[in-house]
Amino acid sequence: MLIDGAYAPPKQPIAFVAPEEQEGEGVARTGQDINDADPDTLNMQNSLKNPEKLDLVTFDAAGAEYVLIISAMSDWDDSEEEQAFLLQKINNYLRFVIDGGLAEHYPQSKGRPIRVQIDSASKLPPNVGRIITQAQALLSQHGIRLCVNLICQ
Repeated sequence: MLIDGAYAPPKQPIAFVAPEEQEGEGVARTGQDINDADPDTLNMQNSLKNPEKLDLVTFDAAGAEYVLIISAMSDWDDSEEEQAFLLQKINNYLRFVIDGGLAEHYPQSKGRPIRVQIDSASKLPPNVGRIITQAQALLSQHGIRLCVNLICQ
């Protein structure tokens, strides 16, 4: 079950293509397309408009958990389009984890806690806050934490 809303599944199955040189638990990859790894194509400022992009995967040693980061560094406009992109992005991240993409490309993540983290440059508008609350409930059913990290500019 995915989050309700204007979600359209990706045209192709979600699959993370990790670089061959990937090693260790501290590895972080940015700008990876969930269907086609190309780190130079993602503008982190507008990552919500690229819901099939995996913004960042890293390991948080302090919490001993793998973190999939959604970068939302532009101001929120609370439009229906923006909300749909956020829903789709969260659903794609969830599907990536539950379909085994994370474990396949980061084998050391197996059995470790998983967190989806939204790094936001500004306060969340009310409608986005409601989406986050709904998503937190769903992701927790899969043992995945969802949090928002407010980054001051």
